[in-house]
Amino acid sequence: MTSEHATPTDSGAAPDLATPARVVAGQHAEIDRLRDLATTAAVVARAEGAVMALTGVSAEAARETLTQRAKAQRRPLLEECWITLGTLSPPPGAHRAPGPAGSGVSVVPPAPRLPDDDVSDDGLSEDGLSEDASAAPAGLAEALVRVGSPRELARCLRERLAPAVGADAVVLYARLPSGGLELVGHAGIDDTLAARWQQVSPWSGIPALEALRAGEPRWLDDTGRNGDRWPPAGDPSGHGRSQAWLPVPPGDVCLGVLRHDDAPFTPADRARLRAVARLCAGWLRTFGGRPEPAGTGAADAVRRVFDALPVAA
Repeated sequence: MTSEHATPTDSGAAPDLATPARVVAGQHAEIDRLRDLATTAAVVARAEGAVMALTGVSAEAARETLTQRAKAQRRPLLEECWITLGTLSPPPGAHRAPGPAGSGVSVVPPAPRLPDDDVSDDGLSEDGLSEDASAAPAGLAEALVRVGSPRELARCLRERLAPAVGADAVVLYARLPSGGLELVGHAGIDDTLAARWQQVSPWSGIPALEALRAGEPRWLDDTGRNGDRWPPAGDPSGHGRSQAWLPVPPGDVCLGVLRHDDAPFTPADRARLRAVARLCAGWLRTFGGRPEPAGTGAADAVRRVFDALPVAA
């Protein structure tokens, strides 16, 4: 009697690891989609709430007001909601709520009046351009719903502004109670340079301070003003030969856009960057005061979905 070893028919088959990976990837994608939907709904709901509070209209009428304004300005509804939240004037004597710990960002509560359709909200029309020319980069309003901190905001802006205006780096400075500035977000510069310029004294004279104090953008794109640049002329990083510094309403944060070359910012570039600053104002007022997530992974993503819901959950 002979014995034979039974050989499993699938002994040579490798385990299929791709299927679980696809399932996990699909779950993450669904979580991201739900989070984006929840945050978008929260932004629209808050904009509607601001219109309702300031005009006394119903929720339906508030949504119609925002929709009509968006159509009149030829921009998406979500972009109109960001702008509405960002351009509300603070009430007299309003107290500012602290931003994320260590971020230096202050957030002003929604304010008592809506922006006027007939008045430009940050000099957008001073370059004599049409509304189409002054629109923010396509997709920026949607991208902002996925931004969770000033650092993420800087990365998001650099990604969108690189093809739109040739941005090589983006920095975000927040005003400190002392009158100086703190670097709260950056993208496109190395950590060594960021650490060197993490805090700026009130007497430094850098263009970010000048822009905040004047409440107007500073365009440094001529070769004769190297002494006013950030970083100073001769910095080995090569950043900042052409710069734009824009105060973000209500004036506690300054957006810096840096280029490697001396190419001037065209009228269309300037108008586009003003529109970006207006959208950033809406994000800072709406989400700039929430702490940065401490956890990672799916559990943190789910918590962010619930945090963004406009109703209790």
